[in-house]
Amino acid sequence: MRIRILHVLFFFLFLTLLIGCGEKLPYEVVRIRGTVTFEGKPAPKGLRLQFAPAKGEGRTSEAVVGDAGKFKAIYTRSVEGIQVGKVNLIVSWGGGSNASAPPEAVEIIKKFGGNTRGFPLEITKPDKEFKIELK
Repeated sequence: MRIRILHVLFFFLFLTLLIGCGEKLPYEVVRIRGTVTFEGKPAPKGLRLQFAPAKGEGRTSEAVVGDAGKFKAIYTRSVEGIQVGKVNLIVSWGGGSNASAPPEAVEIIKKFGGNTRGFPLEITKPDKEFKIELK
């Protein structure tokens, strides 16, 4: 009886190892970190960035702008990055309603917010110094 139980436990252990751990992604995703500027100045801290696939297939990545316009894109809770291909950057205010945003953020949101097509970008490879220059 003990031997049979051990065989069953080893079988399930082997099956778990065979399946593997980690998240399987249906699209190629690459790590993107960088800086976003508007008219040559760092974007305001708290600006929310959404990177939506241009063809509508896949998942939107998100980031929140930190100090000096820096951001790190997140695809899922456990995966950092953005789906490879053409994406549209859409911005909003991360601290609540757009009414609470500073004036420079409001100007960016008017140009590239949810009521617009966003700002087109193309993601091709991992990049730790990805620069987004909004104009």
